[in-house]
Amino acid sequence: MKKIYEERRPFVEEMLKKFPVCQVYWNEECFGVAVDVHEVKARSAGGKIVGDSPDNYKTVCRYCHTMIGQYPQEAWRRGFIKWSWDE
Repeated sequence: MKKIYEERRPFVEEMLKKFPVCQVYWNEECFGVAVDVHEVKARSAGGKIVGDSPDNYKTVCRYCHTMIGQYPQEAWRRGFIKWSWDE
């Protein structure tokens, strides 16, 4: 896992440079500035934290990333989460 996370660090930095604005905008409380990279299809659902399709990643602010985690059904409905059986 350490190797994967070492590989992920520059990937996250590059994504945040390319897409500095939150790509989710959950609601008007969105901070606007992206600080995290969210995997639409999580590792537990068969996604990858590095090297997957570019549309598997979204740059997000901390608020929107938290909302995705707290409300997975709504996040799925909005297209911010894919389950293992999606696609």
